[in-house]
Amino acid sequence: MSSHKSDVRSNVWSELIKVALPDSKFHFNFAEFIADFQGSSKATNFFKQDDSYRLSKVLFITPDNCLEQLRYEALKDGKTVLMTTYGIYRGFWLLDPAKIDPSRYEYASTLDGMEKVAEHLSLEKMIEMQLKVDVMITGTGAINKKGVRFGKGHGFFDCEWAMLYTIGVINKSTPAVAFVHDCQLLDQELKPEVFDTVCDIVVTNSQLLKVEPVPKPYCGILWDLLDPKMYDTIPPLQELKKLDLATGPVKRLTYIPTLEIDDKYRKTIQKIGVSSNGSFTKNSPIISLNGLDVRYILEILQYLIEIDHNSTLPLQNYLVKFIRLAPLTLESHIQRGRLITLVQEIMLVNSTTKNSTVHFKLLVNVYCFLVKECTAKISLRVLNLMTLIQDFIMAAHGLSIGKDPSRYMELVAEHRYRSNQKIEQALSLPVEQFQTLLYYLLKLLATILQLTNNSVKRKMKNQFLAKRERLQAFLILNGNIELLKLLKQCNV
Repeated sequence: MSSHKSDVRSNVWSELIKVALPDSKFHFNFAEFIADFQGSSKATNFFKQDDSYRLSKVLFITPDNCLEQLRYEALKDGKTVLMTTYGIYRGFWLLDPAKIDPSRYEYASTLDGMEKVAEHLSLEKMIEMQLKVDVMITGTGAINKKGVRFGKGHGFFDCEWAMLYTIGVINKSTPAVAFVHDCQLLDQELKPEVFDTVCDIVVTNSQLLKVEPVPKPYCGILWDLLDPKMYDTIPPLQELKKLDLATGPVKRLTYIPTLEIDDKYRKTIQKIGVSSNGSFTKNSPIISLNGLDVRYILEILQYLIEIDHNSTLPLQNYLVKFIRLAPLTLESHIQRGRLITLVQEIMLVNSTTKNSTVHFKLLVNVYCFLVKECTAKISLRVLNLMTLIQDFIMAAHGLSIGKDPSRYMELVAEHRYRSNQKIEQALSLPVEQFQTLLYYLLKLLATILQLTNNSVKRKMKNQFLAKRERLQAFLILNGNIELLKLLKQCNV
């Protein structure tokens, strides 16, 4: 546990003890449990009025003391509750109100009663039944108004999120909700880790707070960072390891994810013959697309890439083909530029997927097509792409500093690295996959240069050569011959 997190918890716990209800086993040892608090029933009532509760059918609710009443209310309202035992020691359990006598709902909502009436679910069972959780709810030790939370320090909720995301039970848009007392809600900045699940809604004894949309972790379980004790004591982690699904939704089993394309894309997908569940008609007539249509199609493509399931590849190919064949009516150079930037950002997201090579080929096609349609400021595209490639190498500390760390430090001093969240996420990749990302970025650079006319090349020659020389120095330092050969093809 970092000293930063420890300090936050200690300050909050000194206030929480004034309003907390003791646990029958752990008393007021907040390092071992998430406490119930005075006014938690008010928090439950606030949340029950929110659409994320009212429209949900299946809720994941952690085994925290402050959520016992919520579990009871959910069962009374006919909602299915997925939960874990304390510490996830005995895995996941499903409370189906249709299979429980209503007189036992209150008993079922307690930790002691839950295992007596619930159905135990393995990860493979969840995959087979295509379970879909609509909202994730947890108690927590401290949280700020941006949804950055810290629990007891064990990382159980982050682990639960990662496992359920990996097997496709939740996705990046599944809302996360935290229940806390007012004294646990902070104004100060908190520093989340890459695997910390930031919450969309914070519910206290006096208010329900919705925060600005935040990215959820989709890195899955980071096995190298996982505490060995957690692996040894949490059976679902052991099962996940055996299933070999580590960082992405299911590939090997027969599970096919249920696609739910957001309503805001309805008009666009109807234009191109795609339904909200992802099915499509291959023979749909090719129609003109405006800038908003293209943006929406690219955002759907990003969604499919992040799902990263083989069953979505035909739809991905269809979307790319439609963009390339349809007449585009883009309103301005600025709009064209933003679309190109969006494709570039999707490429960074793709770097963390198992099907990354397939996705890269699709994205390179889209990127080059849009650049060809938008020749204005193409020199800026080239130079920005070179900077991005250099940022990746910088962020990875040159991939490997090799035998000449002093030369690496000289190169670092000559280039100001611009931190980027998507770059940082890509750094968790195995070296081979990371090099694949660099390969396709350089391949993209070479392709764009082929589309650039000689007049533009002459104007940007000096800047281009300076950047290429620095990139070449980094790659020589790493001894990466294949990437050096590809960079040599990039010329003006």
